[in-house]
Amino acid sequence: TKLLKATISFPEIIQNISLEIAPDFQMKNINGEYISITDFRGYYVYINVWTTWSRRSEKEIVAFNSLVEKFGGENIVFINVSIDSSKDWTTWITRINEKKMNGIQLFADNGWDSDFVKEYRVDVPHSILIDPSGIILNSVAPYPSNPAINEILSKIYNYGK
Repeated sequence: TKLLKATISFPEIIQNISLEIAPDFQMKNINGEYISITDFRGYYVYINVWTTWSRRSEKEIVAFNSLVEKFGGENIVFINVSIDSSKDWTTWITRINEKKMNGIQLFADNGWDSDFVKEYRVDVPHSILIDPSGIILNSVAPYPSNPAINEILSKIYNYGK
């Protein structure tokens, strides 16, 4: 199958693999609608975890936007997940607009106490790469600013072309 070939073709991205399906989540997008990770089955998913108060997150947002511009729209979905506390909802929306953030924007309610943080064992910044069948390929994927992620996403983006 295409998925099996993709996995075999990209051994360098298979790190910290659990061979587990990514835990499902329900998070609000900027319009208040609930989105689930299962909505993106059939696509590779690159998740960038951030907060509005983290300076390191700021650096990664710029690089994340570049990745979306370069590789978005084909077989890769880009998601920014904020793990700010619920009281920071308005600040989160403001920051998205100020930074002209690309990709899908999701808010993990309850911040550090959210199920997302617990199930995915994340910190900030943090990146995760999931394959089209929902398997976590890399639970600590390279940050958006790391040149290695460009190489990985390029291989995924060009696979089968």
